[in-house]
Parts: sequence; C-alpha cells; structure tokens
Amino acid sequence: MSQIDITIAFTHFFSFLIVFIIFLFVVSKTILNYFYKFKINIKQEERILTLSSKNNTQTHKNLVNLFLMSNN
Repeated sequence: MSQIDITIAFTHFFSFLIVFIIFLFVVSKTILNYFYKFKINIKQEERILTLSSKNNTQTHKNLVNLFLMSNN
C-alpha cells in the first residue's frame, strides 16, 4: 500500500467514526428526552391521583358530617 492509500483509509475511518459518534449522540439524546417526558407524565398522573384521593377523603368527611348533623 502506498502512503496515499493509507492516508485515504485513515481519513475514511475517522470521518465514519465522527459521523457514528454524532449519530449515537443524537439517538441517545432523543431516547433520553422520550424517557424524561414519560417520567414527567407519570409524575403528573401520580399527582392527579393523589389530589383525587384527597378530594375523595374530604368528600367522605363531608358526607359523614352531614349524616351526623342530620341525625341530631
């Protein structure tokens, strides 16, 4: 192999390596953003469930108080 062939081979190798690293970076950022949004959605659903359970508890207390007041 001549010196020019080796230079071309290294140039191709490093250019493909750089493109591959950029590709991996973009794919990993996309996947991480997807999971981050999914995690936020789960937290919002948990918060909604917590709020609804608190509302149900308050509603239950109100109904018990009304029942006790109506029996007096």
